[in-house]
Amino acid sequence: MTVDFNDEGQLMASYRLPTAGGEENKVCPFSDDAPNEDHIADRLYGELARAEFVGPYRQCYVGHAVSDDYRKHGSSGGLGRWLNAQLLAQREVDYVIHVESATEGDRYFDYTISTEPEELLTTARSAYYPVSMDRALAFILENPGRYAITAVPCFATALRNLAEQNPVIAERVKFVIGIICGHLKTVNFAKALALQVGVQPDDLATVEFRHKISGLRANEKGFVAFTKNGERTEPVNTRSLLGGDWGHGFFKYKACDYCDDVIAETADIAIGDAWLPKYMKDSRGYSVVVARHPILEKMIQAGMADGSLALEEVDPEVVVRSQLGGIRHRNEGLAQRLIDDHSAGKFTPKKRVEPASASSDRRYIYRFRVQSRERTRFALQNSRDRDGNYQKQLFVDQVEDILRLANPPLMSRLVIGPLRHMADEARRLASIGRRRVKGRINRQPPRGVGSDPLVRHRAE
Repeated sequence: MTVDFNDEGQLMASYRLPTAGGEENKVCPFSDDAPNEDHIADRLYGELARAEFVGPYRQCYVGHAVSDDYRKHGSSGGLGRWLNAQLLAQREVDYVIHVESATEGDRYFDYTISTEPEELLTTARSAYYPVSMDRALAFILENPGRYAITAVPCFATALRNLAEQNPVIAERVKFVIGIICGHLKTVNFAKALALQVGVQPDDLATVEFRHKISGLRANEKGFVAFTKNGERTEPVNTRSLLGGDWGHGFFKYKACDYCDDVIAETADIAIGDAWLPKYMKDSRGYSVVVARHPILEKMIQAGMADGSLALEEVDPEVVVRSQLGGIRHRNEGLAQRLIDDHSAGKFTPKKRVEPASASSDRRYIYRFRVQSRERTRFALQNSRDRDGNYQKQLFVDQVEDILRLANPPLMSRLVIGPLRHMADEARRLASIGRRRVKGRINRQPPRGVGSDPLVRHRAE
């Protein structure tokens, strides 16, 4: 098997020969032959309490690492970096596998391996960039030891499935550190942002997606581009760049629109940004944490006791509200995408969400996001001029055409929209009641909690 970039800037696996017994189908988180997140979570943590959209949990927290070394240099509140350092310092693991800026090859970021806590202080923050576990898994198989590995939800699920098929992985991977996820981006996301700050994609060496800019809100992330000749751009608020609004879904993997796990329900702990008004004012960032593994929970409690962590215990509902945009898109939005695909005769994987129609307003938003995902697949490639150079204006023109889809015609908004809303409301009132979806009660997020307008979507 090899993993390489395709024409859309996605990492794709290809097989020279078919595997015996279709083992890959038993591992892929989008395969109908693999167990879903509920089954895996029940096997790992069936004794724990469960919360809708959060999965099993021992305790949930909001807060940050006290040390500036971790908080300043880490994503959100620096909890992931702190936790991985503690695992090494306390000799719970021999290796931590995490994403870092790549030093060779054609990838800007890749999984790397740390063996000392100090190494984690210089690693990259969140990388909105395609990565692959192929090289990391090869290292694990070749080198005995105890490992912790950071993983977005679909990677965490794939690791759990792989461990069921491979006893070496099961023995050596001791902890899966889950990263709460909005969606994955193709490599063209980084290149498109770089083009807008004056760097030709062909001259790009790497990027920083989450430079913390003092005085801005936590979700106003600073983007920095580094060129092959050693220059760097000044940090620019990502939300001021086309594609920087996560709710538009530019350069998104199609698979992400068929994922219903935001909180890394199969990981030993889940860590993400606290996207709540109370915490977003601080540019240094706050984290939400869902602890599941007893050793990791004990580490957190010890960190709170000795002053290393400033955390408060919260109800799982706080975690849900902090990720409400992403949860709504992966549940109510997924239900709409499934019914649209089924109506068009398209294949879809089995999900924990049943096909269902959203309200007219929400339906318009979800369908726009599908269009924006599809129409940005080749937007960067189509921004080259006859000499092969990328032209910012050519890219801007394409994106502005896409964004016009976000604003329905005046007649639709004033007349058709309200009529559709009335019909939707009548159907909703006629079907009030608890709905069981694939063995789970009411996977739809609570209505009326938070806000999710199209152009200010917070699904990071």
